Amino acid sequence: CDQVTGLGIYTTPRDATQPASRRKINAQVGRKGILLAMEISKALSSRGIGPRSVRNTGGVIRASAERESWAQDRFQSFEPSAYWAVRETLKASNDLQAQAAWGVPWAEVFSASSQEQSIATAPDNPQEAQHMEACLEEALEQLLNQ
Repeated sequence: CDQVTGLGIYTTPRDATQPASRRKINAQVGRKGILLAMEISKALSSRGIGPRSVRNTGGVIRASAERESWAQDRFQSFEPSAYWAVRETLKASNDLQAQAAWGVPWAEVFSASSQEQSIATAPDNPQEAQHMEACLEEALEQLLNQ
C-alpha cells in the first residue's frame, strides 16, 4: 500500500485489490438473512425461549446466507432520503480522498445507488416460501440441538 502524503490515506491500485480475509470482514447476510434472523427470533419467542439465550445464532444465519448466496442481495439499511443526505454531506471529503487516491471523483469509483432498500418480506412465490420455511426449520434444529 502507498500512503498519500499529508492525508494519511492508504491506497491500493485498483488492479491489485485483494479480497479481505474472511476473519477480518463484517460479513453481510443480505435481506433474506435478516428476514431469517427475524423469523428465528419469532419462532424462539413463541416457544418461550429468549433469542439471546441460544448460542451461535449469528453463525447459523451466516452459514445459511452463504449457502443460499443471500449476501449478493445486500441490505444497506438507508431510506433513500437518508442515503442521499449522507452522500451529499460527505461529498467534499469523499471527492478529496478519491482524487488523492485514484485521481478521479468519488462518484466515478462508487456510483450512486437509487435502489430503495428494505428488509425482505415473506416470499410471494410458493416454492420460495417453502424453501425459506425449510431454511428456518433447519436453522432452528441446529440452534435447539446444540
